[in-house]
Amino acid sequence: MSRQFTRNLSSSRSFRFAAAFDRLFLGLLDVLASLNLLSVVLFPAGLGALFVIGGCVYEQSAQIHMLHSGGVAVLDTYLALVQSHQLSLGEFLVASVTGHCYSVSAVWQGIGFWLVFVVTPLCMVFTVLARIEVRFAGRRAAAMVDGRRAEVVFP
Repeated sequence: MSRQFTRNLSSSRSFRFAAAFDRLFLGLLDVLASLNLLSVVLFPAGLGALFVIGGCVYEQSAQIHMLHSGGVAVLDTYLALVQSHQLSLGEFLVASVTGHCYSVSAVWQGIGFWLVFVVTPLCMVFTVLARIEVRFAGRRAAAMVDGRRAEVVFP
């Protein structure tokens, strides 16, 4: 008898935990679905563009500093290194995350490209999926209130 009571108590705790998690998740979905899709796309894309532009500005500043402190020969050597380090976009994204870029400015540019080409589409997809889920959840709730079946299809 004691064992059965313990099992029911633990299942009750897990049910309460699952219900609390479900409420939190549905609240998060509601917030995500209510966001403006244009702002969801423009914020990470704009932030990524700022990182890329900042990386380019830092690169130019470093090259000017190299020219003033080391001369033309040092700058030509550095530019030859940059020219030999040409990567595809995928390789550049991986190199920027793993730290195998030739300069700090390339890492900043890589972070910006991550924001533009990876994070922005993911934000858009998650927002659209949250809208679809909220729409389905609303239709399922309406179907259950009306006493009909809970199967819902898009119109």
